[in-house]
Amino acid sequence: MSRPGSQQVAAERAARLAIDEGFSPATAKLFVEVASRGLNWRTDREIASELKRPDGRPYNPAYLGRRRRYLVLKGYLNSRRLMPGGKLPEKAKFDRTAHGTTVKSVNWQAFRVRPPTPRGARTRERQRIRREERQERRRDERPMTPAEIIMAADAARRRIDGT
Repeated sequence: MSRPGSQQVAAERAARLAIDEGFSPATAKLFVEVASRGLNWRTDREIASELKRPDGRPYNPAYLGRRRRYLVLKGYLNSRRLMPGGKLPEKAKFDRTAHGTTVKSVNWQAFRVRPPTPRGARTRERQRIRREERQERRRDERPMTPAEIIMAADAARRRIDGT
């Protein structure tokens, strides 16, 4: 059985935090949506088309915009406005935004919890540590070069001669 990805873990953690903080259903859905993507640069209209009200209809984008600004005001979200032509984060499908958007992310420090570590980051850190350990072992185990043999012999001869 495989472990869930970091985005799924972040979404579950955000859902628990939203319930604990008493967010309204729309605010909680928006909060979980932003958390599940790490950096979310989608427009309010795109998010509204994905999130559904209890009666099955999509939320009004302006309403979700007000909810987003409320979460930013309370310190639960970080939000940065990108003007038209602004450079999007590296994971985006396109380099730049044509109409402008906001880049949103969860402010995990506001809840005094550690942000979920991406699985890839944990793997890369483990690989880096193993690589360093292997290099240390190789340095200890590698045979001496002819120059090192001559230098070691000279040092031993000097020790024996006492000079």
